[in-house]
Amino acid sequence: MNDSKDLQEKIIKGFENLEKSLASLQEVVELEKTDINGSATIQRFEYTFELFWKLLKKIIEFRSVKNDLAFTKDILREAYAGFLISDGDVWIEMLKDRNLTVHTYNEDLAQEIYHRICNEYFPLFKKDFERLKKINFTDGILCGSFRE
Repeated sequence: MNDSKDLQEKIIKGFENLEKSLASLQEVVELEKTDINGSATIQRFEYTFELFWKLLKKIIEFRSVKNDLAFTKDILREAYAGFLISDGDVWIEMLKDRNLTVHTYNEDLAQEIYHRICNEYFPLFKKDFERLKKINFTDGILCGSFRE
């Protein structure tokens, strides 16, 4: 399999995995807030964020825009510049919050991040996921490839 076709398959798999992760995050976002649900929401946010930026990286590579992006912040900036995501500033804030939740635990901070996930980040995930599907499957490079 050539590199382009292999990368195409990875992108399709990335969309499928991200869609499942978004559904999993939605389950906890819609629940009433409890300590356990708050922790589960943050954990699912971290996982969803990872899947999302890695998918963006693959799409950027497939478009042959840049193959040397190593840092998540650079990938997010390039994705915003390439119209793959709709709000670069919020994505950078998501990255900062993801880094905070992964490396430290502070209950007050966790509460703040939980509310941002539910009210700002999750809606943006959904919006930009639909945007990516449209760009890549309806209008673009992978037309008709996504298995819904």
